[in-house]
Amino acid sequence: MSLFDPQLVNTSGCELPTLPLTAEQNQILQSVLSGEFLRNPLEGINNFATETLVDLFDQVGSVDAFGDGETSSLSAIQEILANASNELTLMAAHSDRLSGIDSNPQNIQGLQGIQSIARTFNNFKNSIEGGTIGDDLVDYYTPFFSSILGPGTTNFEIVKGLITGDFTNALQNAQGLPGENGEAIADMLSISQSVDQAVGVLKALRESDVDALAGALDYLAKTGLGFSILGMAEDPCFSQKVLQNIVNPDLKGLLNL
Repeated sequence: MSLFDPQLVNTSGCELPTLPLTAEQNQILQSVLSGEFLRNPLEGINNFATETLVDLFDQVGSVDAFGDGETSSLSAIQEILANASNELTLMAAHSDRLSGIDSNPQNIQGLQGIQSIARTFNNFKNSIEGGTIGDDLVDYYTPFFSSILGPGTTNFEIVKGLITGDFTNALQNAQGLPGENGEAIADMLSISQSVDQAVGVLKALRESDVDALAGALDYLAKTGLGFSILGMAEDPCFSQKVLQNIVNPDLKGLLNL
């Protein structure tokens, strides 16, 4: 129940505020507000991590082993599955954030903030450093979103394919041949190692996105400082006196100090 009384203020005769939007633009905004407009390209990754992999972890734990080698292999497989579940869960939250599904993540930038930073960083890098990289526009934008572009989807599909196909078949063979399942367990270990490699790529992509954002924030902070110094150089009464003491002597000539 809302405590707000819509009759508290008489709004009759007041003008209705309007935005200069087309019908299509308004529909997009309404779809964003309802959560219908955006999607995570790694759709299903969280359920796969928290349900499928957890279930397989338990099933592997119930496989009978009749030798130290098989026991060790089963433990290694479970460790890989647990790590995969953890990394995919982290990737699920990360990709939800980058794709705007989680529009208000706690204490970290969402799509709105990351997009703004990426665009500003891309513009500044191309404008300020254009003389050193040539005339062609360089893409400094997409590295912020590598997890939800092609490589992220591809490697998640690799993980799903290995787990739901070859690994599941090998697990069924290991469960159906107690006492004679050494070869099936070896197959499971080999397949899980391939899973581990694909999950490692996903982790690297996620960390690359994080590093790109951190690097851009540092660059933009220094760029802001640079513009501030340019402004200080135009104030001979006060700011220039500070600059006289803090600018590298070899570079004072650039500001005519």
